[in-house]
Order: sequence, then C-alpha cells, then structure tokens
Amino acid sequence: MLESLMNVYRKFHLEFFLVLLVFILAFVLRFTNISNIPNGLYPDETAIGYNAYSILTTGKDEYGVKLPLYFRSFDDYKMPVYIYSTALAIKAFGANAFAVRVTSALFGSLAVIALYFLILELSRKRSFAFIAALFLAFNPWQFFFSRAGYEVNVATSLLVIGTLFFVMAVNRKNNFLLFILSIIAFIIALYTYNVTRIISPLIFLSLVILYFKKITVNSKKLLISLSLLYLIGMIPFIVTYIPLQSQPGFAAQQDALITGNAAKADILLTRSYFSGLPGFLQKIFFNYWILLLFKLFKDAISFFSTSFFFTFGANHPHENIGGGFGMFYYFDFPLIVFGLYQAFRKKVGFLLPFFIWFLFMFFVGSIIVNTPNDAFGTRAYSVVIPFVVFSAYGFYSLFEMLKEKGKLIKATAVIIAAVVIGYSYLFYFTSYFVRFPVEYAKEWHSEDKPTVEYIMSIQDKYKKIVFDDSANFNYTYLLFYGKYPAELHQKEATYVPSGLVDTVSKDGKFEFRKINWDKEMKDPGILFITSKDNVPSNKAPLKTFNYPTRPVVLYYDRKIAQYPTTDTAYEIFESGK
Repeated sequence: MLESLMNVYRKFHLEFFLVLLVFILAFVLRFTNISNIPNGLYPDETAIGYNAYSILTTGKDEYGVKLPLYFRSFDDYKMPVYIYSTALAIKAFGANAFAVRVTSALFGSLAVIALYFLILELSRKRSFAFIAALFLAFNPWQFFFSRAGYEVNVATSLLVIGTLFFVMAVNRKNNFLLFILSIIAFIIALYTYNVTRIISPLIFLSLVILYFKKITVNSKKLLISLSLLYLIGMIPFIVTYIPLQSQPGFAAQQDALITGNAAKADILLTRSYFSGLPGFLQKIFFNYWILLLFKLFKDAISFFSTSFFFTFGANHPHENIGGGFGMFYYFDFPLIVFGLYQAFRKKVGFLLPFFIWFLFMFFVGSIIVNTPNDAFGTRAYSVVIPFVVFSAYGFYSLFEMLKEKGKLIKATAVIIAAVVIGYSYLFYFTSYFVRFPVEYAKEWHSEDKPTVEYIMSIQDKYKKIVFDDSANFNYTYLLFYGKYPAELHQKEATYVPSGLVDTVSKDGKFEFRKINWDKEMKDPGILFITSKDNVPSNKAPLKTFNYPTRPVVLYYDRKIAQYPTTDTAYEIFESGK
C-alpha cells in the first residue's frame, strides 16, 4: 500500500515538474530581451502605446475622445482591451516597448499552460496534453506573435482559457463559478480583436450545443442564465457597433471582407472582360453573385496553402521572420495529416471542440480578402490552436503505435524525432534572435527610437522640426518614443487624409511634409529629418542614423560575391548654416 502511494506521489511530482518546466520555457522564450527583439515597434504597436499613454495621462485617446470603447487608429478602429491593459502596463513600467508587449507575452505564456489543462480535461491523456503544450510553447507563429503587441494573440489565449473553464465547469457538475469565469474570458476576447467578435460567440455557442445535455441535466435555468450573462456582456458591442458603420476609417474593416469594395472592384474588373458576350450569358454565368461565389470558393481553397503554413509563411514583415520559415515547422505537416487521419479513423470525440474551432477559422479565412497586404497571418492567427493540437495528436498517436514495436525501432524513432524536432527548434530560435533583428531592422523601424530621442534632446534649439515625406516617418513613433504630451497633441494635431488612412501633417512645431530645400535652408532655426534619397546639396548632415550592417550575397555570371552593407535610415540637417 505504501509503495503504491509512493509511486503515485512520484508520478504526480514528475508530471507537475514537466508541466512547470514547459511553462517556464514558454515564459522565458517569450520574455527574453522582449524590449529589443523585435528591435523596434511596428506602427500598430506605437499607436497602441501612445493611445494607452494618452488614456493614462488625460483619460482620452489621441483624437480627444474620452474613454472610448473603440480607438480610431490609422485606417481602422482598434478594440479596447489591449489598449487599456497597456495603459496599466505603462503605469507600472513606463512608456516603453516592454509595456506595449508585456500583455501579449504574458497571455502567450498562459495559453501554453491553459492548453495543457484543456486537453487533460477533454482527453484525460497526460502525455498528449504535455506534447500539445510543448508544441505550442515552441510554435513559431504563437511565439512570434507573443513577443509583439498583437491583440489577436491575447484574444486567442482568452478563447483557450474560456474553453478550459467551460469544460472544467461541465466536468465538475456544472460549477457555476467556473461558468462565470468562462463567460468573462469569452466576453473579454470579444472586445480584444476584430476577428474574435465573430469567433468568440461562435465558439461559446458551439460549446453550449456540444454540452447541452450535460448542462441541462439538472436545470434549464442554468442554460438560460449563462446565455443571458453572455448577451449582457455583448450589449456594449451591439449598441456601439451600428453607429460605428458611418465613422471615418471603419471602411477598412468592411473592405477586408469578401463583400467589401476591394472584392467588388475585382469582380467588376472580371465582368468587364466579358462585356462583349451576349446579355443572357453575362446574366447567367458572369453575374455578380456567381463571381462572388467563385471567389469565395477560391479563397476557401487558398486557406489550405501549404506554402503559407509550412514553407514560406506570411510575406508581411511584421508577421514572420522570413528566411524560408513557415508559420509551422516542416515536421508539423506530416504530423497534422497523420493526426487528422487517426482522429477520423478512431472517431476521437475529445478533439471535436478543436475541429469546430478550425471550421470557424476556415469560415473566417474564407470571407477575408486574402492578399499579401491584408495581414492574413494576423486575421487567421487563431487557427494556430487546432493545428497545434492536431500536430500533437499525430505525434502522440505515432508513439502510441511504436509501443508495440521492438526496442531497436523505438530507439531509432526517438533519435530521428529528437534530431528533426531539436534541429528545427534550434534553427528557428537562432534565426529569430540572431538573423531576424538584422535582416528586418528596416521593417521594424529599429532606428526610429534613437532618432526620436536625439530629436527630443535638441528640440528646444529649433522653432520648427520637419519630417520629409521621403523619410516615411510615421507620426506615432514621434508621439510614443518622444512621450509627446497627449493633451497638447489633442489640441494642436492636424490630421489629413493620406491614401486610405489619416495621418498627422502638423503637431506643434513638428511637421510631416515635403521639404523645399532651396527655400527653407535659408530660414534659420529649422531641423530636417529626411532619407538619403532627398538631401540638400553641399551640406553635411548634423546626424546620420544607420541600420545594422548586414551581409549580402549575390550570384551573377556563375560567380558568388559576398560583402557587408549598411543602409541609412535617416539623415538630419539644420538650416541657416
């Protein structure tokens, strides 16, 4: 009896240690040098950071709206949860990159442990739960998004946490407190990212349907109470969403859908080529609805892009480290296929929530216009959870099959798995921490922070500071890195349309426009920030900011040339001298 208890004790402590180890690994990977890698904030991060700073210091967003539910930013409206949580982080850590990213890193870490317990609740298979948590901890997509200020990462983590609490509540005789925690997580997810406004209600509703009999086994009042609580949480969203349709900037969200103007323009272009056909052919085969259905089918098929998921990944510089890495590892592809095969063959019921989750994401991915500039890696991000689970189940099933094989086969399989997976992890994380900060320094605006800090340190010497259009310097970098007084910005900023977005043309002494060198260089007291492509003649810069030196390798005329290169980020000049 004592020996049996000791075995249970040892097994429990080993499992606890392994789970704790995975969580610590996930936490360390997501927080190590998070302020400097990626080595700069992408534009949405600076917008989030400055709006959070503005809320903290004035109670208003950058446009002067008091405690908004939606934050107008560039060409869309951001959801409130990440910005308000960043305001708390700025209060604790100051207005810096860490404060902008800490919420995403924390929830990215929590998602790993939440997925472990969710699978354990569903399957009662500790080995499978451990593998899934480990795979998520090292997954490139989830890791990358956890280290930057991505609202969708927090929203996806909340969906995992909400699902976990829901399943726990059902498994514990309909524990009402756990149901409340589940609803809170799903409601917060609803207000965290635009796509989860669709996904959160769908997943919650699917869980209610899936566990309907177990929920109503004691009383239907519980089901009614849960539904009412969720609907109450949605009231602010429902009430404010309709007036938002007419607001400037909201069109970008509409155009992201297959029914938006971007897709309509594509359909109209297609129809125009068939304008010479007989009228009845145009009406029957090339009418708007047929072409829309055809586009929907095409986009649905493109959702299964192996190139996107496993080889090249997102071609957006803020969603992937490049270098031939997909959103998953190469080995994930056969494991996902094998996991799905085994799940259907064995009719594995505990994977059903993840199948439903995938179908919802497939639906969302199909109705979004899929082009390289649409940040598909962000909008389709939540599919990372079911894919990781399917991959983990493929790995788990494979080794379950190997239990019946001989020692040599087992040892060979273990060695091959260790080498393939270990090298994949080593190559990716080395690339992320070593190559990525150098190769993508320009895309992540690595020199914007030191540039702004330098400008702010000498700004009192000048009556006017002008950013030339050629520099492509985003105004939010000046506001956030420069800790520009929010109250002053709200009073003095002049916004002007710039393509599909609004940008600032003037903010106090700071101006964003084209420089007239012949005229303005004669006027003393002006500081100019420009690119290397638009500089005054016969004038030495006051300061030059360069991106990190990176290697270049060229193949030409059957020869290989290798040399280092250093690109200029900004050159700063002053007038009157």
